[in-house]
Amino acid sequence: MAQPQQVLLAQWTLPDLVRATLCDRKLPLGLRLYDATAIDLDRQPAHAVYDYPCEGLSSLRITAPVGERDYVAELGYYTPEGQWHGLVRSLHQRASITEVTESAHATDAPEAISAPVEPASFPPAPSLPRTPLRVGCQQHLTIDSQQHSYGLDAEQTSSLEQVATTTSLVPGTYLIGIEKGGVSCFGNSQFEPEPWVLVWLHGGQFILHKTGVETTIAWVVLNGYADTLTLDVLEPTQLSALVVDTQVEARLGQISLLILPDADA
Repeated sequence: MAQPQQVLLAQWTLPDLVRATLCDRKLPLGLRLYDATAIDLDRQPAHAVYDYPCEGLSSLRITAPVGERDYVAELGYYTPEGQWHGLVRSLHQRASITEVTESAHATDAPEAISAPVEPASFPPAPSLPRTPLRVGCQQHLTIDSQQHSYGLDAEQTSSLEQVATTTSLVPGTYLIGIEKGGVSCFGNSQFEPEPWVLVWLHGGQFILHKTGVETTIAWVVLNGYADTLTLDVLEPTQLSALVVDTQVEARLGQISLLILPDADA
């Protein structure tokens, strides 16, 4: 017998390459539900956050924790260190009391309505020794846009363009991350190759999801395989990638950057 319930239905489609990448890196897919009633998540923290494992699924029926609230669903994954990385977000959805019947069930949704789990149900962060913080240990660093800026003239910019490897991005949403590889110090076997790269976006308008600001130029450093960059390209934009060092001749190795267009964004 159908009973009144506050139900949200989340459905998604991930490109095969994204699923394969997450699987290869052993990064479990999850769904995070934000209580975003009357707030902008890009500028304010959620009233509450709920986590749902959804590995191998393409939809999920969720009982809203509280009725008559606005919710935003975010698909993403947890890194082995326990950090959450969102891939894509939904629009605000009002949770109202509805009658749940068989016709309302998605064909590929789980039969039981999912309940939230604690983030600890995902791969936990490693246990690290913690030192109590003392007020006297706090430091604040102020960066002034005029006093602490290093300007690049036309000649230097042109030199960077010649050194960097570059591709064009057409309008759309992209997920970018380091797929494989790294760079290491020449002749020094003590250190493993480091997966890091400097990404330079220029030549068009775009919005980085982490800042939510529309701009025409940005410099982003990707550190590690779990670090990703998501952006909305509004007009054709150039993506240039390079490694910056004081001793280029002492570096060995290659880095492969994965650029995934999101056709469902």
